[in-house]
Amino acid sequence: MHELTCATKSSDKQLSLADLETRVTNELPQLSGVVTRLATLNHDAVDYVERVSALAGADPVIAAELIQLANSPLSGPIKPVTSIETAIVRLGANAVAGLVTTLAVMRVFVPVESAQKRIWLHSLEVAIGTRTIANAMQGLHVLTETAYLAGLLHDIGRFIMFEHTPDLLRRVEEIYWDTPHALLLADIEVFQFTHSELGYLACRKWGYPQEILEAVRQHHRYFPVNQSGLTTELEALLIAVQIADNLSNLLSHSDFARENAATQARLIRDNCLHSEWGWLPFDEWFLQEASMRMREDSLRLARDLGIV
Repeated sequence: MHELTCATKSSDKQLSLADLETRVTNELPQLSGVVTRLATLNHDAVDYVERVSALAGADPVIAAELIQLANSPLSGPIKPVTSIETAIVRLGANAVAGLVTTLAVMRVFVPVESAQKRIWLHSLEVAIGTRTIANAMQGLHVLTETAYLAGLLHDIGRFIMFEHTPDLLRRVEEIYWDTPHALLLADIEVFQFTHSELGYLACRKWGYPQEILEAVRQHHRYFPVNQSGLTTELEALLIAVQIADNLSNLLSHSDFARENAATQARLIRDNCLHSEWGWLPFDEWFLQEASMRMREDSLRLARDLGIV
């Protein structure tokens, strides 16, 4: 198991984006080669499931962890799962790429402190939420596993900030912010750069496809629909990440869970749906129901992963 280390971890020394880019380049451990190869598989290939099984089985540690997840209550196995092939059938081939990345990133950014666990839970919520929202964007060709990965990795820059400059990140947490946009402004106030810029650098080092890089880098930019300069598919992916990010932020407020469904839907409409996007193939009521599943599923997965 690898952890990103930093000699200045206990200090509040100001580091520039260039400083951290150098550290990302030189110190950030590479993810298992299985991770990036899974992300580039052709999902329409007739042998897709077989190739997923072969790749996942090539890393013994990842294979063992997937088998463990397949035996968890979340997967509900009727009898014990003992092989990687059965685990992939149980978990679903389309979910495996996201789970493999989750496990691999957890080796680098081990969730020990409560602040790390909160960021991890948020990342899992956004991953699951992005996947749910992308599935509702029928006809826009956003792949389920791409959506999960973009949501999971959207705040990876915050993990790097925690590892390298924890005191500065705590200053960000001490600034009152209640929306993702306000978090971005807090980043700039304390760091003079944003976690999305830093996350882009990490995902680029890890060799992720361009759509993941752009979703991570742009997830705080709210473009008017058809004016982003992005492809239709990437624009849809970005919107899905942004909605899930805002939903997760609402879920973090204890008052939200105590509100009735109508009030929750209104809060979602006011905080998660931006007029710049124009028409979307769902409304606040769909998102209100999705937010409940998002919280439940992410908590179950976090328990299975040992995060909470």
